[in-house]
Amino acid sequence: MLDQILAIFKPTQPIYLATMDDDQPHLRPMTLIYCKERWYFATGSTDAKVRQLASHPKLEFCLPLSDPSGNGYIRGIGIANTITDLPTKKQVADHAPFIYDYWSDVDDPDMALYEIRIKSFAYLKPGDMLENKVTLN
Repeated sequence: MLDQILAIFKPTQPIYLATMDDDQPHLRPMTLIYCKERWYFATGSTDAKVRQLASHPKLEFCLPLSDPSGNGYIRGIGIANTITDLPTKKQVADHAPFIYDYWSDVDDPDMALYEIRIKSFAYLKPGDMLENKVTLN
């Protein structure tokens, strides 16, 4: 099942990212970056999600799926880790060049990069009625 899930990810894709602020969840559209079998997202260092992740690093994202048989999704449940290592930031930005549309370079203090350490996936294949769960180490 994990191989089927991983085969769906592209270098970049639109997702919905959920974070927590006290007891209130916050959901927003983001671009998920899949680079060398790892998941990342970039954001402004002063964005609310940065403060939220500092207090509550657990998050969840949803990648909607659709094909002629119906709709489905991949939900990724994990923990956000801040990436400060400049070579890693450059590797991810070069993999997802849209980053340079928002920040002049990877050492721009307004750029925050996070890796999502996936704990589990929930996968509903388009057209299916039952969700499959996969736990990662």
